[in-house]
Amino acid sequence: MTLEFSILTRTALRLPFLERARVGLEAAAPGSAEWIICDDAPEGTPGMAAFVEAARHALPFEVRLVETRSASRPRAANGALAAARGRLVHLHDDDDTVEPAFYRRTAAFLDARPDCGGVAVLCDRVDEELARDGTFRTLRRRPHYHEIRSVGLLSMATTQTVPPIGFVARRSVLDAVGPFDESLSVCEDHEYFLRFLLQADIGLVRERLAAFHHRPSPEQPGACNSLASTDHEAQDARFRTLMLRRDMAQGGMGLGWLLALGEMNRPAWRRKVFLRRLGRRLPTAIARRL
Repeated sequence: MTLEFSILTRTALRLPFLERARVGLEAAAPGSAEWIICDDAPEGTPGMAAFVEAARHALPFEVRLVETRSASRPRAANGALAAARGRLVHLHDDDDTVEPAFYRRTAAFLDARPDCGGVAVLCDRVDEELARDGTFRTLRRRPHYHEIRSVGLLSMATTQTVPPIGFVARRSVLDAVGPFDESLSVCEDHEYFLRFLLQADIGLVRERLAAFHHRPSPEQPGACNSLASTDHEAQDARFRTLMLRRDMAQGGMGLGWLLALGEMNRPAWRRKVFLRRLGRRLPTAIARRL
């Protein structure tokens, strides 16, 4: 029997995050599924084997462990993807969460829309702290680009409005897209979304069904994520510059030029986002006029 979902989680030295992810997957009950955990810690994560064994008893689907030990986000993603067997694939990073209806709603959408190679959902951003006892304290929860009405190539080149936790793809399309770019140390997800959109359309379920989490505590080993611990604007600028250099070196038009066009489109895109947010707070007649 073909598996419905392959849920891929890249992780390193972060068992408290994995435990929260496990609880969320138990509540979401994806049914015919497998959870592939990729341990990317160079020396391995202490206690990982015991965690996986406990998860196998707690969850009603298969749990498998693969190890890349490369300290590389794209290599970890590729390691998990190579082991996946489901017809639908979800990259569920260890620190993010899904709502109970996430897998049911995304699978139903793709079943009804064979023209779409993947589907995104609306997400929240959660700022939080990790306590020393392994529990989490929410500092702030807010919408993340809830104004989007569609996911397109130019809008994705302008800014990455969809985090990996909010995206499910058909495995057949991922095979055509190819692996994550292992030469990228940052923004590998953004680059992968762009290549995906070159192959297929991404639909949108305008429901808040997932959340990605940020922690502002770089002094806690393993507690931070890339967006919280470093300057994301600088990362984005380096990524766009690298992609443009590749295009120029090859003498052709590619993702680098698309990202440059997206950068030029950013002021107009921000204005649109601002007006849509403002429109939710103004009388309808005034909002329409704006």
